[in-house]
Order: sequence, then C-alpha cells, then structure tokens
Amino acid sequence: MADETGNTDTNAVLKPPLGGQIPQATKVISKQPGLKTTTSVARMDWGDAESLANELKVGFKTTSKVNFTEGGMLAGLTATRQNGGYGTVELTITEVEETEIWNLDFMELQKPIRNWKADDPSDPPDMKLLRAWERLRDTAGGWEAYANFQTQLEAGSSTTLTGNTKKLAEMIFQGIEYFSVFTPVLTRISTYNDLSRVSDVGASIGTIGTPQGSGESIGNNNLATLTKLATQWLKTKDSLQGAINGSFTRIETWLGAEKWNPDLYATAGTSGSGGDSGEGGDLTDDDDWEIPHDPDIPHGDA
Repeated sequence: MADETGNTDTNAVLKPPLGGQIPQATKVISKQPGLKTTTSVARMDWGDAESLANELKVGFKTTSKVNFTEGGMLAGLTATRQNGGYGTVELTITEVEETEIWNLDFMELQKPIRNWKADDPSDPPDMKLLRAWERLRDTAGGWEAYANFQTQLEAGSSTTLTGNTKKLAEMIFQGIEYFSVFTPVLTRISTYNDLSRVSDVGASIGTIGTPQGSGESIGNNNLATLTKLATQWLKTKDSLQGAINGSFTRIETWLGAEKWNPDLYATAGTSGSGGDSGEGGDLTDDDDWEIPHDPDIPHGDA
C-alpha cells in the first residue's frame, strides 16, 4: 500500500535535515536530590549517528554538534542502527544542581591546666603565689607546706592558698596537666557547575568573620541560630574538589570562639597583620576588641 507520497516502501521515510540532528527529539527530564538527568532520543542517518557516537565521550560535556540536548555532562550514550540507513542516538545528560549544606560539630581542644580560669574577672588564680608554692617541692623542709597548699612568704611566715588559686594548685598537685574545652565547628558544603563561581577560594582563610548563608535552603535567618553558638568565628578551611560529572564541591569551615586575637588574625573585609582580607563576615575594626589570655583556643571551664 502506498503512503500519501506514493512511496510503497514502508521503511523509506524522509531523511532529516543536513547535519543529522532532529530538533523534535523525544526527551525525558528526571530530577532527584541534587541531580538533574535529561534523556534524549533522536533519529538520523546511521552514518551521522555512528560518527556522533564515536566523537562524544562519557564524562565530558556534549559538543555543539548535539543540538537536541541541554547543557551538561554526558553520562550515557547508545546508538542503534535501523532499517533504511537510519539510526537512533540516545543520550543521557546529567547536571548537578547547585546546593548548599551546613553541618555543625563540636571539637575537643586541650588547654594547659595553668590556663584554667585565667580570664576569670572575679577570681583569677594568682600565678605569683602559685609559683612560690610550687618552689616548695624542691625546698628542704618545704614539703609539708606544699602538701597543705601553703606558700612561704618569708622566713617563719606562710599563707594558705585560697579561692581559684588553691583549686588550681589542687589540680596540679593531683597531676592534672590539661583540661578540655569544646568549641563549635561550622562546615558549609557547596556544589557548583561553573568554576568561575568559586574564584574566591582561599581568599578569607585565617580571617575573623561570621559565616553567611547564600542558599535558599538555609537562609541567614536560620543560620543565625547556629552562629550564636560563638561570639566570633575564624575561617580555617576552604577547599575545592572536582568530580567527573563536571561539578565542583567547595568545603568551608569556621571555628567558633569567645574572642580571636586581631593581632594574629585579620577581620573579614579588612586587612591586618594576621591574614589576608576576605569576604564572609560582618565584623569591622570598629568593634571593641579584648585580647584574650589564650587567643588561639576558645575559653571554657573544666
């Protein structure tokens, strides 16, 4: 039976335009968390289909020759030869959707026992008395005073340690050398498809500033709850990793503390002796800084 063109060969159909591609290719779009997959099937001359299949590489971007797919990385390709000198090409294109994920952890840090209560405004240990007490360990006849937490002020007179000075002496007497503090650690994991979006990697390492959210899933309102865990934050990590699908994962980390010494670390958005200027914070040089007793480790009680 002849078709409306008078052609009696049911396998003979009109060939596609020059170049091989068919604009009206079938297409299926599938989404899952963080990933978009597009599957397209086009019919063309088998020679064009075979040439296209040999040219494209899985794990790389498609070429401009493929005009029936969207941008992304080629995840799979199947070329099938059919009757009449035609063939079909099925392409699976993946594109990682940009995401932003925040993680919270607490890091254990050990501080020398002599730093215990060093920044207590009401009763800091008297280190001068403590050193005088410790010298009694090597003084003939001084062990009794040492064991009773007494300090000899001068010949024939002594005073008993009190308050936090005595408590610190008791811990030293028990052989305690360190105590632990726990500081919050915020980590942001961001996924990008365009490397130009992450041109500032490493620019704010070693600077003081509040972590800022940029993704719709977190927003600054929700992130503010996490950043309240510490008065100040120091950016300590900013790394970039590439994947075979063409995406890039950026990992940033901030370490929280009560105070960071501005002589050691620059404030985000400014320059200083401690680090490079960078973005990501809302603190300025106008803040009323107090230099902590031990600036590189957050303060805390035993």
